[in-house]
Amino acid sequence: MTNEPIDVEYWRDVEVFTVWQAAFAMCHLEPWDEPILTTAKPPDVVEKMRTTLLANIAHYQTGQVFAQSGWSCKTQRPIQLSGLYFSRQSLADWAAVPLLASQPWQFLER
Repeated sequence: MTNEPIDVEYWRDVEVFTVWQAAFAMCHLEPWDEPILTTAKPPDVVEKMRTTLLANIAHYQTGQVFAQSGWSCKTQRPIQLSGLYFSRQSLADWAAVPLLASQPWQFLER
């Protein structure tokens, strides 16, 4: 799989993201098609961002942050986590934290 720069114009109109879409987008990379195979190796920066997002941003419907007990020790990936997960607003709120604000999150801008 290739890593291409994110298509900012396309992603500006998306309101809810899957975990992988959000992780790739927050790293300024075009999200890969899902499902991502267990044999595929996303960039380390995307894997780290995915872990960070799951630990800090709540599900757009339930308002709950993903429980660490749901992680698979073998693959270091969440067990049975698919579908839409993060709202644009929750990503924007998280990205607005002063430490993170220096990043150009263009896909979140309207």
